Amino acid sequence: MRRKNLLNARERENARPQIVETGQRTIVDCLRLFLNDSKLRNVRPATIRYYEREINYFHRDIEVTFVEEVTFDVIKEGIKLMQNHNLKTSTINSRLRAIRAFYNHLFDYKVIKYNPVEHLKLLRDREPIIETYSNKQIRQLLAACDLTTFVGLRDYTIIYLLFDTGVRLSEVAGIEIDDIQFPEGVIRIRRTKNNFERFVPLQKTLSRQLKSYLKVRGITESNTLFVTLDGTPLTNRQYQNRFSYYGNLAKITNVRNSPHTMRHTFAKNYIQNGGGAFDLMRIMGHTSMEMTKRYVRLFGTELNEKHRESSPLENLYKK
Repeated sequence: MRRKNLLNARERENARPQIVETGQRTIVDCLRLFLNDSKLRNVRPATIRYYEREINYFHRDIEVTFVEEVTFDVIKEGIKLMQNHNLKTSTINSRLRAIRAFYNHLFDYKVIKYNPVEHLKLLRDREPIIETYSNKQIRQLLAACDLTTFVGLRDYTIIYLLFDTGVRLSEVAGIEIDDIQFPEGVIRIRRTKNNFERFVPLQKTLSRQLKSYLKVRGITESNTLFVTLDGTPLTNRQYQNRFSYYGNLAKITNVRNSPHTMRHTFAKNYIQNGGGAFDLMRIMGHTSMEMTKRYVRLFGTELNEKHRESSPLENLYKK
């Protein structure tokens, strides 16, 4: 049977050339825009590196080119791929947080019409055990510091400060001499995770130790509180190395010897000594109650005392 030369409406639609929309954006271009905007918003460099790493890993696995190709179903397939690669649930959730930040940003700025992460939830995971130092181990770390040397005195003071304030490693590295406000009884924390400065309480035992350290520290070109023998600021790696060093000296092997373990230890002692959850949240610089609630579930009950009565350092030698 001879076909008709004139095409019908459906045939004409199928015969139309397939043209790629010029409005499509590649993952590479959108990621570049997202990272540049993160820098303009003064997001921490470490967070920007985390975004770049995790977003690249995810899109490499799902093998897409354009952001318009990414749907909720595609993301679910990406989750299955990560599970098939035997990634830990915490690792998968960390990657999903970056993906959510990326696509929420694209949707908010109208780069994409539909938000593929609108209904994306993190995977359920077992709550990990939070490692902390015992009071005996804190005393062992302090005893390992050689107080006949500048380095030993400096490190002794660092342990005091971390144990009684719970500040993050990056935060203590950013403290300057002028941030220690003795008359007001507070320490100003500038280099915070969320870019919001805060003040943490400064109690008398830590205050005395800081004054002793500052007398020996003297004047250097750097105004950073903790410096090397050359007068330069301690790096994050150097802080970590010092904790590893003293942990080895004290033969502490059942916990990770790190400033972050000291942060958890502060939280545990604060709660067990009577500190309130809301006060703990403010002191530690949490933006939500999620982590604070974990501390309360693990280490205490409903408590409402203030930092003066709850200071870990003030209670160190009372037990």
